[in-house]
Amino acid sequence: MSVMEEYLYDAIRRGSVPHAVCITGPAGSDAGGVARRAAALYLTGRADESLLTACPDYHELGAAQNGVNDIRDMQGKLIPQPFYKNRAVVILEAMRLTVAAQNALLKTLEEPPHDTMLFLAGREEGLLPTIRSRCMFMRLSEVPERQIYDALIRSGYGEKAARVAAAFCGGAPLLAVKMAQEPYTAFFEEAAGLFFTTLTAPLPPYAQARQLLERAAFLDEPRARTQTEERRRTLGYALAIWQILAMRMLYGKLGMPPAPPEKLSRQVADACASFTTGQIQGIMNEIISAQKRNGAANPALTFDALISALNVR
Repeated sequence: MSVMEEYLYDAIRRGSVPHAVCITGPAGSDAGGVARRAAALYLTGRADESLLTACPDYHELGAAQNGVNDIRDMQGKLIPQPFYKNRAVVILEAMRLTVAAQNALLKTLEEPPHDTMLFLAGREEGLLPTIRSRCMFMRLSEVPERQIYDALIRSGYGEKAARVAAAFCGGAPLLAVKMAQEPYTAFFEEAAGLFFTTLTAPLPPYAQARQLLERAAFLDEPRARTQTEERRRTLGYALAIWQILAMRMLYGKLGMPPAPPEKLSRQVADACASFTTGQIQGIMNEIISAQKRNGAANPALTFDALISALNVR
């Protein structure tokens, strides 16, 4: 448990937390898990998310429930009195809420029902300033690379998989666990290859991007409700990988040693030699903009637009 997570739980026990908390962190930082455990602590006195399964005073909105009607449906559930003493709402990947949905959520943030807490989880980018100003923020810090590597080794992953996952997970332990598994390893290699191809190819690799979106890479995860949602989720993973690779390029410019494995180290080094620091920062900005659009726009068009922007550099 991180220091920030323990701080949040202590504040909940003392009753000194405001009615809305936004828990942010990099992809795979378990912001959603922290939010659920905090909600369980508020409702039951124990930070155990398994207790939420049969709790009538707990409500959760998933990543796909990001429209104004989803928010209004949630608000309707808060009108009756709670079954017990308190009530909690968790909104996963809150940055994916549409602008209309965020504006609708403002009413609840401004006039929350009595004994009700809202926990928003995800990245801070994409949230409206009016939403951010009404929440207490808890920002999860990145876990050191060596600490993630050691944890993966203790969990039984091979040394090579653990080195790659720890180096490229961006300090996010849940993402590292995914990257150390075979389906994600294959997806990571394909997504990384597409990233460097996009930066260096004479023409934008649109066909290769479409193939990546159609991959059933995450066989252990439940299917999304629609094909668009499935592509959006796949694109989200790809963009997280691209953001990590762009960050590694920036680290290279700053003189930090390249990360394993050797092939990616060479690709990162070659990319560093081809771009200025300002250009790499521009690449990162384009990726972040695509991550914001992925919550509402067509994922294939979002990917094509990003590839077009990066290919002309």
